[in-house]
Amino acid sequence: MTIQKKRKKRNLRKTKKIPHQININNENQEEEQDKKEDKKEDKKEDKKEYKEEVKKEDKKEYKEEVKKEDKKDEAKSEEQNKIEDPKDSNSKQLSKKEEKQKKLFLKYLPSNINTDKENESCSIKQEPRENKYRDLIKPSSDITISNNRFQDNSHLRLINNWEEGNTTQTNPPTKSIDEQYNCLDDFPTGVIMDYAPNNIWRSTSEEKKELERYFKYKIESMRKAGECHRQIRKYAQSIIKPGIKLLDMVEKIENMLRFITNLNLTDCGQAFPTGCSLNNVAAHFTPNKDDETVLQYDDVMKLDFGTQMNGYIIDCAFTVAFNPI
Repeated sequence: MTIQKKRKKRNLRKTKKIPHQININNENQEEEQDKKEDKKEDKKEDKKEYKEEVKKEDKKEYKEEVKKEDKKDEAKSEEQNKIEDPKDSNSKQLSKKEEKQKKLFLKYLPSNINTDKENESCSIKQEPRENKYRDLIKPSSDITISNNRFQDNSHLRLINNWEEGNTTQTNPPTKSIDEQYNCLDDFPTGVIMDYAPNNIWRSTSEEKKELERYFKYKIESMRKAGECHRQIRKYAQSIIKPGIKLLDMVEKIENMLRFITNLNLTDCGQAFPTGCSLNNVAAHFTPNKDDETVLQYDDVMKLDFGTQMNGYIIDCAFTVAFNPI
């Protein structure tokens, strides 16, 4: 055999062995990859099972804690409330909404309010301010200033007199509202209406009482605006007489409003322009600077003005007539 033939045979053998070895190596690699993937999947499944078990245990513990807390709260509420509420379940359902309302209200609560229950004698203090409008309401030397609440309204049809009683204001007014009351929760409460028997739980529920305390600032602001309106209304009824120009009447009323409320932009003052609509005009008429209209004995006037405190408006309108026929 020649040397060339021997070399050819060797080369053929090599070519036959190489693909066989490659196949073996590929099979080994695939087996290793399969093993690795199986291990990864096993680990993932173990983690999922572990997490699910932990969640179940946590939920059980949380539910048990919530039940314990609910029982404690129920025991406390039973001790505090001797009167049983017929709709206690409804008040519990509303507690989440009430909590949101409390959070929103506390977010915008002014800094001068004391929310401690212990010191409720003056929870909302009023900071004294200088009154720049005192010169606008100086009474003439002919008018005598008295401390009587009584005022004769006999010149006005179907409007009663102001009866004698306790008052913090003079007649005519010479004191601003801040000079009469040092604290925002000192203002007269007026008439308070109770709930109907089927809704009496709104008065006895502790959650409702607590919620009402957080609305105290709004309520007291409206009471202050109402007291200002009452005093200005009394003054307006004393100056409205036949022969007065509507423009002069409106300026006097609005000047008194500025003085009593101690006007301070958006904090307190006038809610809207004073309306003094005559006869066939139903509402919302106010005179311009060049208006020369004079109130006559036979006229029927609808007077409407409003006060506002901390953005809360009090509005009241009444009809003025002189001729009884």
